[in-house]
Amino acid sequence: MKLLQQYDQQLLDEGYSPRSRYRYRKWVAAFIRFHYLTHPYDLSDWHIRIYLLHLSCYRKCSRYQIRQCTSAILFLYRRVLGMPDFYLPEPQPPEQPPHPAFED
Repeated sequence: MKLLQQYDQQLLDEGYSPRSRYRYRKWVAAFIRFHYLTHPYDLSDWHIRIYLLHLSCYRKCSRYQIRQCTSAILFLYRRVLGMPDFYLPEPQPPEQPPHPAFED
């Protein structure tokens, strides 16, 4: 069984909704494509941080999207690949400078 099929099956077994399964699968597929189809087992937490930074800075994803992507990737590593102690600190998007009209 291929990795994304295992991922789908594990999400289904855990009781995730169809919409959540769809979004999580999209995030994981994009993560794998970003790293040129390298198997996630061969990638380290550094690779994940680079991908999340790419989402934050270049794709301008919101914090919600970055948290959802982080959850999808952590689910992949912890539940599908069997690495329960895998830890990844949540990256913070760069802060926006205050709007000049709202300055004191």
